[in-house]
Amino acid sequence: MRYKRISAALTAACLLLCGCSTAETESSAPPEESIAETLSLADDPLTTQVRVEELELDITDGGFASIFPTADGYGTFLYPDRERGVHYVQFSEDMTATADTPLTPPATQEDFYYTSGLYTYVDGTIYSLAVMEWHSGMAPYDYSGTGKEFDWEAYEKEAEFRYLLCTYTTDGTLASAVSVDGLHDYREDRTNLFSQFTVENGELYLTLTNGCILHIGKENGGVTEVYRMKDVTDSMDMNLTLCRDRDGTLLLHTARNILNQSTMLWGYESTLCEFDLQSGTCGAELYRVEGDTTDYAGFVPGYGDYRFCMRTKDHLLGIKSDGTEEQLIEWKLSDLPAPEIFPLGDNQFFSHYWGDSGPECYRLTRMRQSETHEPQVLTLIGLGGGGNLAELVRNFNRTQEDFRIDLLHDPLEGMDEATYEEYKMQILTDDSPDIVIVYHHEEARNLGKRGVFADLLPLMENDTEMNRSAFVPNVLTALETPDGALYTLPLAFSVQTLAVKSKFHDTENWTISDMIALYDSAEKDVYQWETRGQMLWMLLRGMDFVDEENGTCSFDSPEFVQLLEFCKRFPEKPDRPEKNEESKEQMLAIEEYYRNAHFSHQRDENLLYPLTFSSDSVGGGYSYARAKMGEDITLAGYPSTDGQGGRLTTESCIAISSRCDNMAVAWEFVKYYLQNANMYTSGMSILEERFEEELDNWTKTDSLLGYVEEDELKLYPISQTERDALEEYIRSVTALSPQEQESLMNIIEEEAEMFLAGDQSAQDAARKVQSRAEIMVSEQS
Repeated sequence: MRYKRISAALTAACLLLCGCSTAETESSAPPEESIAETLSLADDPLTTQVRVEELELDITDGGFASIFPTADGYGTFLYPDRERGVHYVQFSEDMTATADTPLTPPATQEDFYYTSGLYTYVDGTIYSLAVMEWHSGMAPYDYSGTGKEFDWEAYEKEAEFRYLLCTYTTDGTLASAVSVDGLHDYREDRTNLFSQFTVENGELYLTLTNGCILHIGKENGGVTEVYRMKDVTDSMDMNLTLCRDRDGTLLLHTARNILNQSTMLWGYESTLCEFDLQSGTCGAELYRVEGDTTDYAGFVPGYGDYRFCMRTKDHLLGIKSDGTEEQLIEWKLSDLPAPEIFPLGDNQFFSHYWGDSGPECYRLTRMRQSETHEPQVLTLIGLGGGGNLAELVRNFNRTQEDFRIDLLHDPLEGMDEATYEEYKMQILTDDSPDIVIVYHHEEARNLGKRGVFADLLPLMENDTEMNRSAFVPNVLTALETPDGALYTLPLAFSVQTLAVKSKFHDTENWTISDMIALYDSAEKDVYQWETRGQMLWMLLRGMDFVDEENGTCSFDSPEFVQLLEFCKRFPEKPDRPEKNEESKEQMLAIEEYYRNAHFSHQRDENLLYPLTFSSDSVGGGYSYARAKMGEDITLAGYPSTDGQGGRLTTESCIAISSRCDNMAVAWEFVKYYLQNANMYTSGMSILEERFEEELDNWTKTDSLLGYVEEDELKLYPISQTERDALEEYIRSVTALSPQEQESLMNIIEEEAEMFLAGDQSAQDAARKVQSRAEIMVSEQS
């Protein structure tokens, strides 16, 4: 196996050292410049930081397999999707060019057609184990988008499988296909256990996820079991792979999911040993990893002094032949994830991982001490939200020379309540992170009022690129405090409201008395599809009885009493048939119940529909509400006394600590965050330009039929007139949705349950909620 060796600089250094020895024998001193160069390499050690060079490679978008050396450079296999099949990609030796070749799948045989396969390369030949499936003569699903009515139940009801050992030339031509028998025993519930295809000494081997390794005969497709791990009880609890070291020697890597009895945490126990495939025997153990992490070690070939490398979640380690290890790369320091990586020699590596727009490829070069410098570090903690925050931070850091962001906690990693409270306390101290992301706007605003967060308006006003005009104005208005400060900016926002049929109510906004009057005038039973608790929670999402700014509440108001009395009209529990899977009649009754509930709005048996305007549905959610109602609707909103029936909610709110030493850089990250974060939010962007684009998308649909069918409802895009009217409505909403504090909700629920059970009056319940809530609200303000 061919690998690049040491760098030209190190080669030159070795030659210089040899020259010194010869020169001393001849009593001739080497030039001073050569001595200085040699000494500089010794005095300028390699670091664990790498220079990252993005490779602009023209490759098909798809799943990226590991790369391997070929006669002309390197190769890999890409798996875009079933429709486009598998591609063989050839990289040039300098990793600057690619040749992307689709591999011709085996032809359909007796209604058995190709569905998937494993691929491997050796000495200019590509081998594949192809899986062929038969589904009662049905053709496969059409992934072009026209197979909406595909009968998946019939497709999955019966299935048979065949396996072919295929060989390809590197131009994608299918050269041969041999039937492989004996693999049907290595399946679980129609699921293949196959994980890896390997060539060793010209023979083919198949690795299975249940700890077995099979030999596949190239001529006749015969199957022979050559190895089976001991004590494997569940194939999901282990991982078995074959890999190679620096010199091409085959190694067996096993990783078992085990429970640490002292910590009671699950983690992987990984081992690496030499392995003889012909005899199916393991040699001496070369390396072992034990830890309380679910990230098991990934082993890759070594280079130079390192027999093999180990990729952990934090580092790339180089393991020498004597078993000693050395940190080669620290991912966080280099602003990288823990990518798939392959050594190119000369302390250079090829790495790839899946980014927001598909596979991203990089050349990594270890940096010497003189090439690095200490940037100023700003700290960031994510207490809410999710998505790609870690990747966002890495990408931002690559745009900076003198500053970098250090992510202290990624919300995707989760945390228990105690840890969350510890982080919140840290925010109140001098050791506060420079930048904080929380989920709800109320948390950020309350901390801002206590002097924890900086006012963002001065930073915004001095910015020529992203000033106040760049943001949706009503969102800023809603988030500003009474004294005119803005302590947080959300990544996205939504508007929540209640929709009602226009024939019942034709004006925006109403009071709780108006809503109750509508129910009083109903001609049908409008109390059968919601419970008391469901109505209470739905209305409390929009009816705000807490004034966080002044630390007061108004649960003893007539409106809250009316709310309690109204909710008591509804049943305590739904009048739903009991589930009995042994009774077909009973199961049909349950099915009919849910179908009637689904169409209850169309039959005028359900009057209110909670509607949330967001960016991830046809018509921004309006189309579904209209289809659900079955006719024209009015955005009546939540009952209110001030005409503010719509409620604004926010997601992933970012703030800057008032103790931050470099507000300018922190503000640059805030802008980068708002422009580039993909946090998988359902809300609308607070950036004006994107907000307008999202509204324009509400008038479109990807369906060739002009509508999208969902829950047996046809969802049509909205008209331009409707779009403009909805924009006007959304821009008019400045009332924030009340924060759903668990402690406050528990108080309301306890006292409301006593009223609903008949143990106290609505007035008594309201007074008790007020008495208990005002203490808590004043303490938190």
